[in-house]
Amino acid sequence: MFGKPIRWKAATLVVTSLLAAACSSSGVSVESVDAETSSPQQPAATETTSLPPQPALVYVSVGKDQKVVVLELAVDGTLTARDDLSLSLPGAAGAMTYSESASRLYVGTGNAISTVSLDDSGAPSLLGTTPVDGEPVYLDLATQDRLLAVAFFGEDEVRTYAVGDDPDAYPQAQVDAWDIEPHAIVVNDDGTRAYVPHRNADSVGIYSIDETGALTQQSSVVDLGPGPRHLTLSPDGRFVFVVNEQGDSVTSFVVQPDGNLTVNNTVSTIPEGFDPEGNTGADIHITPDGRYIYASNRGHDSIAMFSVGQDGSITSLGTIETQTRPRDFGMSPDGKFLVVAGQDSGQVESYQVGEDGMLTSVGSVAVGDGPVWVEII
Repeated sequence: MFGKPIRWKAATLVVTSLLAAACSSSGVSVESVDAETSSPQQPAATETTSLPPQPALVYVSVGKDQKVVVLELAVDGTLTARDDLSLSLPGAAGAMTYSESASRLYVGTGNAISTVSLDDSGAPSLLGTTPVDGEPVYLDLATQDRLLAVAFFGEDEVRTYAVGDDPDAYPQAQVDAWDIEPHAIVVNDDGTRAYVPHRNADSVGIYSIDETGALTQQSSVVDLGPGPRHLTLSPDGRFVFVVNEQGDSVTSFVVQPDGNLTVNNTVSTIPEGFDPEGNTGADIHITPDGRYIYASNRGHDSIAMFSVGQDGSITSLGTIETQTRPRDFGMSPDGKFLVVAGQDSGQVESYQVGEDGMLTSVGSVAVGDGPVWVEII
């Protein structure tokens, strides 16, 4: 089943049930088995069992073709086009976000947000389209996936929308115009705070967000790398990492108890000697274990690789060549593969993530004219 990834909690329950059945028939209690096999660091079920590798589905928004293309990501990282699952959309497909709880993709389609349902096989179908004032450049979910947080770069606004029963008319919950050119909005895991990089203000804004979707300006961080574009949070929520579009760099921040940010360090995404005028940074992702960061370079056409220290500081691991104009990319849920879309090449390329954080190309596949966003499920 591609639409709903297997979770370790579910696997643990299954293993516990099997142990209970086996031990009951032999007269041994589950508690005595756990006491013998578990360690202080890790539960026995996750220590002694493993799930077989699972293939994933990759959803790619292809802007000029106005569609979402579906690829299968095999357990070895090979990509295969699933032409039977591709879906036409009512406008140029752009930014996307995935709701696991609702098995839905939300896709920016011109001046609209389209809602796409995924069945148990991962096949997409269009549920409806909500017109909006402006073009969404980034979407994220908050409050148990009941709110969409959306950045509107050209309109200098961030907004929230209540995801209701009518996908043709999601009500707008809140609008806020704080600083110019917000290029992303990323909500933390508990849904209480949103971070917004403002590209031409050279700042990252921090907002509090409540269950109604109301955004409250909290503070901002300035004087970081020029042109902050996208950002990602560490899995434990302790750090924020921003890719700087004009700065050709990544900046690491420490998250303070009140949610504010302090600069840790900034490291270039391009090799020494490469003309920075010929490059812009685009997207950024972190591995699920929080050990490695990746950022895309448009112009140098590469993925920059970084290791993350215990204090959140980053160290360059170099770059690897990729598709032409890599605007967006995605990380597989298990952290084993990176999938990159080349906006100008029309190709999507997969990479294996090594234990040392280094990337190795697996292969590429053509998807159409202007792929701009990647979601891996």
